[in-house]
Amino acid sequence: MKYEDTPTKGVVIVGMVGGAALLVIGYLQGDTFGFPGSEAYQKYEFYNRAFSIGLLLASFAYLGIYQRYANILPKSGKTIYTLTLISLIGIIFGNAAEFWLFSNLPYQQLNMRSISFTIFALGLLLLGVVSLIGGILFLKNKEIPLLAGVLLVAYFPLIFLMANIASDFAGLGLPALGLGISLFENHPDI
Repeated sequence: MKYEDTPTKGVVIVGMVGGAALLVIGYLQGDTFGFPGSEAYQKYEFYNRAFSIGLLLASFAYLGIYQRYANILPKSGKTIYTLTLISLIGIIFGNAAEFWLFSNLPYQQLNMRSISFTIFALGLLLLGVVSLIGGILFLKNKEIPLLAGVLLVAYFPLIFLMANIASDFAGLGLPALGLGISLFENHPDI
């Protein structure tokens, strides 16, 4: 089968590095929350800023897997691909805006920080729904690696499981790392 929109090895590797970075950031972050101005907050802010960069890199794995298989999915696959892109942009933009632009604003007030967090949270929710639907489509197709479908279906449970172990950052990193691995295992020619 010919794949017109196949990711290159570099793109997949960037996604895997981002996934691994999110696992490390999530582990190191632990429970560092503090209110603005505190020493704990400085650590919390640092890890959240690093998260934006890690997820930007990890996004290549999420998008690469859809791009790789878009031609063998039904038309809904293109919609899933587009919604994945929108959700990742929302997560990255919302988190970056909150911690790079509006970090000095207080919590629990209607301001640009709370709007940024809302965009982040809606992006996470959309990615969860899209991953579930995309994972089911992947599981139905025998040409797509089983691991890719399982990781997409397991996205939401992974977020909550990893949040109890390390942080929700790790829950985004594990699927990205696994998606990249599944591309290499099943298509060493990429």
